[in-house]
Amino acid sequence: SLLTLLVETKIEAGARVRGREQADWDELDAFIHDRMAAVHMPSLSALVQRNSTLLWSHAYGHSNAFSDPPRVASVNGTPYTMGSVSKTVMATTLMTLFDRGLFALDDDINVYLNRSTRAGFELRNPGFPNAPITFRQLLTHTSSVNDLCWADASNSQFYTRGRNNPWSVRDMLFAYLSPVGRFYNATKCFHPRAPGDAYDYSNIGANVLGFLVEVLTGSSSFGRFSVANVLEPLGMHAQMNNWLLDPPLDLSAVALPSAWVAAEGNATAGALEPYCLYGCSDYPDSGLRATAAGLARHQAFFMQYGELEGVRLLKESTVREMRRKQTLNSGKEIEGGQGLIWYYGASAQPGGDAGRELLGHRGSDLGVCTEYYFDIHTDIGVVLLTNGDCDQIDGYEAAMDAITNKLFDTFESTSPSYPSLSSKRRWLAAEPPEKRRSRGSETKRSEKGAHPDRTRRRRGVLPPRLGADGKSERQRQRDLCDFIQ
Repeated sequence: SLLTLLVETKIEAGARVRGREQADWDELDAFIHDRMAAVHMPSLSALVQRNSTLLWSHAYGHSNAFSDPPRVASVNGTPYTMGSVSKTVMATTLMTLFDRGLFALDDDINVYLNRSTRAGFELRNPGFPNAPITFRQLLTHTSSVNDLCWADASNSQFYTRGRNNPWSVRDMLFAYLSPVGRFYNATKCFHPRAPGDAYDYSNIGANVLGFLVEVLTGSSSFGRFSVANVLEPLGMHAQMNNWLLDPPLDLSAVALPSAWVAAEGNATAGALEPYCLYGCSDYPDSGLRATAAGLARHQAFFMQYGELEGVRLLKESTVREMRRKQTLNSGKEIEGGQGLIWYYGASAQPGGDAGRELLGHRGSDLGVCTEYYFDIHTDIGVVLLTNGDCDQIDGYEAAMDAITNKLFDTFESTSPSYPSLSSKRRWLAAEPPEKRRSRGSETKRSEKGAHPDRTRRRRGVLPPRLGADGKSERQRQRDLCDFIQ
């Protein structure tokens, strides 16, 4: 039966499963605390599982240090903004339509855009007008669509304070990718190479996939379609896991994006400052909010080739194709190992042996940083969610990597075959919202591979790095969201 309180399993359950001494868990706890403190990480929600069996979970710090009283982070009860990790759930949503036979991976997407009464544009690289752009190319970042489209954009076009962005996904794409769009720039919106010839990470290309979900289904909202057809069937209930800043999402529970602002003349001193909750016009590539427990259910479903607790959302063959390392037009594998949205990376084992092969994604946006990987050989999965800004402090991503690696080391350092858990088996909780109650504190890879920009939003001009020179206008503002509307 499903547990309704994930908090019950925390460190002690992991100790029972692994047979470790309490000192081992104290050492792990201290390691995480040290890494968090070194980069002023406001909170961390972390979880380790093997397939859908929970091995360990813990939440640290305050998900909102500015509320009264400060809100304590929770594995089950604190949704975090996912950043680019959102793309993995977007891809699942799209591929459910693939399984229904609504498109083929190598289809020209213009076939579907031209059928739609809503689209009003085709997608072609003007330098290669006869080369189709396909679903597979968008899913592997080889479409030649370039995020420099956004280089001169104002953040107010993409971020909206405290509510959904009024710009629809379609309207944003039309403005930037249609030759008659008001922000279209052929040089900046497309790379000077043919679709399928090279890898170039593209947020805007991923957002096209979100719009294609709307086109294929006739839905006016990718977010609502994904909630109804992916999140809810996986037990990721909409009160805690949602694309939109609308009910039933519990906005009071969402972790507040934050950034550490260095003190003038002293980079080691400063204060944590808040951003705000924000909506994005390109939310299918970055805007999911989910708890660590909720996101772990999606990871477990993917590790188990499309099924979770008797619910099959994708065919096994479809997940195998998503996990397969994809190739360029030349037939060469994409460098670094790229599946359909999900990507590979080797991680250093203790002692320097590169024996771990991870599949997943990482994410960042204003005031958030996330990591989401599993080892394809042991089916150990790690979820890390934080509400701190990777771009505002040196070493933040390195601290995340160190914690991720430490968790893999801890749970993969002994025999790869786990003891039978029998009656001790702990499943990730799929608790309905009405059964939730308020909770308090719950007691990677070292190389990023060949594509270190895989998480970067690169949408518009981000706020300046909050330096120690005291010159930044926003450095003295209580609310770092003053730069958006």
